[in-house]
Amino acid sequence: MASQIQLRRDTAANWSSANTVLAQGEIGINLTTGQFKIGDGSTAWNSLSYSAANISLNDLGDVTITSAANGDFLRWNGTAWVNDAVNLSTDTVGDYVNTVTASTGVTITGAGGESSSPVFSIGQDVATNASVTFARVTASSASVSGEIDASTVDVATELHVGNTANYDGYLYMNNGAFNVVSGSSAGINIQSGGNGWLTLYSGGKITSGNTPQVEFPNAAVSASVITTTGDVTVGGNLTVNGTTTTLNTETLAVEDNIVLLNSNVTGSPTTNAGIEVERGDSSNVVLRWNESTDSWEVTEDGSTYKNIAVGQDVETTSSVSFAAVTASTFTGNLVGNADTASALQTARTIALGGDLSGSVSFDGSSSVTINATVVNSGVTLDEISDVVITAPEEFQGLSYNGTNWVNSHIPLVSYVRNAEATTITTGTPVYLFGGTGDHASVKRADNSSDTTSSKTIGIAGANITASNNGPIITRGYVDGIDLSTGYSVGDVLWLGKNGTLTTTKPTAPDHLVFIGVVVRATVNGIIYVATQNGYETGELHDVKTNGKTDKDVLMWNSASSVWVNEQINLGTDTVGNYMADVYGGTGVTITHTPGEGSTASIAIGQDVSTTASVDFNRVYTDTLDVYGDSILNNIKSRSEPYTTTVDFRTPSANRSIYIPDATGNFAIASSSTGVIALGTDTTGNYIVDIIQSTGILVTHTPGEGSSASIALNAGLNELTDVSVVDPVEG
Repeated sequence: MASQIQLRRDTAANWSSANTVLAQGEIGINLTTGQFKIGDGSTAWNSLSYSAANISLNDLGDVTITSAANGDFLRWNGTAWVNDAVNLSTDTVGDYVNTVTASTGVTITGAGGESSSPVFSIGQDVATNASVTFARVTASSASVSGEIDASTVDVATELHVGNTANYDGYLYMNNGAFNVVSGSSAGINIQSGGNGWLTLYSGGKITSGNTPQVEFPNAAVSASVITTTGDVTVGGNLTVNGTTTTLNTETLAVEDNIVLLNSNVTGSPTTNAGIEVERGDSSNVVLRWNESTDSWEVTEDGSTYKNIAVGQDVETTSSVSFAAVTASTFTGNLVGNADTASALQTARTIALGGDLSGSVSFDGSSSVTINATVVNSGVTLDEISDVVITAPEEFQGLSYNGTNWVNSHIPLVSYVRNAEATTITTGTPVYLFGGTGDHASVKRADNSSDTTSSKTIGIAGANITASNNGPIITRGYVDGIDLSTGYSVGDVLWLGKNGTLTTTKPTAPDHLVFIGVVVRATVNGIIYVATQNGYETGELHDVKTNGKTDKDVLMWNSASSVWVNEQINLGTDTVGNYMADVYGGTGVTITHTPGEGSTASIAIGQDVSTTASVDFNRVYTDTLDVYGDSILNNIKSRSEPYTTTVDFRTPSANRSIYIPDATGNFAIASSSTGVIALGTDTTGNYIVDIIQSTGILVTHTPGEGSSASIALNAGLNELTDVSVVDPVEG
């Protein structure tokens, strides 16, 4: 059963006026431009983009366009079609003339430059029908080759020759006489290997002496008319090459007993032949053989021909067949159709049977109509001998399985030609390869290349032998495929290698083509086919790639409104800051060779991690915390006087801190508990408390670790270097 699918369609004006919202996945075709849109269920037509079907030459996999110029054409370079200008020496076949130069007697004008049209000239027209003028014509020998035309000679009335004048060509003498002036043996000798010609035109004649005699022993005689008043005897064969031979004679005697007509016919004959009799004012009559009917015919009026042969046995006991027989009375039985008849002698009743009822009387005098009624016989489709209905469902149809018509959900099927040298088996994915006769041809699809994957149309619905036609399911169910091993119901099937299917989704560089899903995973498995080819970046309408190289990225080109492949230029094609190079400062050493992707090695003098032991020549700090068993030398505050604080955290033994002063080192020894008794465990003086005095305000609560707040107890004007006079706000 053939299926026809029509998509929603209208003109550009009607689409724009209606501004329809297409359902999600619904296709609308613009009949004006041939483009189509796919709806999303919410966007109106005028705001919906056309589908990605417009591609350019450069989008094709085997075409590479580079800086196309006006007049370029596509040339195959062994790998791809590339644009190029035409080079006559390399891009054309056959010979051509590059330059022409003039030689003796020839003048050339306009010969130079592309598309030039050179004009070649000589002194005068020398065509065969031209009249030429020369100062002198000199023959290299006594024989003259060509034509001698003395018809317009003004001076000479005769053309004189010696004893022998040989002319290989034509000799014209219309106004004068051609006289052979010589001895008694003078004459005109026509000889050219037996192919010489003596031609006399209107008014021309050949005369001889007292006994006229013209002989052409080895020459042909050609004349527009040959007239003789006496007999003509042909000693040999007479050959007439004209189109008409007329014999004005009352008696024609032919010795031959068979006259051959159409003697020049070869191969399959198509031309009739015969004898026609002229009858004056009456129509001529003809006896002829008709090649189209292979029969002898005769006409008595010049236009209507009748067969001479009867064509069949017409004995009284024979059964004969004629196209038409006319008679006033017939006796006996007649078999055949009459052109005219008034009526049957006895009317007959024509009745319908089976599942129809109705009848009418018919005597042949006029046409009749039977009113048919369908008889409700209760017959169902399943009762028809070659129809098998099993659990019918809505939207099912009848399809032929090779034995019976069975009900099923009808798939979309195309009959194609197998272009492979071997059989394409059931379930094999195929791609469009070309065409043979009235059928498209296919080969096994393969995800290794764009050529063998992008045109995948479906899978074989049956075995298709080489160079024969068979079914390809483009959408719908395919059964009879062994899916018992490695497949499960619901598996998604993708195009694999060399006509195979795979459940593993391919990744680049392999091409992605969705084939369908597994419906039944048995020896007699079923696949639902819904082929969908994956897109490559170069196939998108807003992407234009050319000469892709490593590290290229897609970048939007606002001038052409497409994504193009380019490499990223730091600073131009990026936002934000970037480091072009790194340099070492104080205490940092950098080993680095600048370049793209280079690696800089940054180092300092030693490991300074929290677990590392470090060694410095000197460390300046205001507060120093010491952990564990450490020995500190040369501890110095950043500023004078020395106010560095050293805090020992849980020392395991007494520790000594050597603090240099103007007179040398002095030691402060700690106890194992980390407590230093001032005066006992220290040497030198120390301050027990701070007491304020004139101009100084001290806020202090004496005690270990206490902090004294010291402030000036005076105004600005009391300072020695400050003078305040009538201060105001601000």
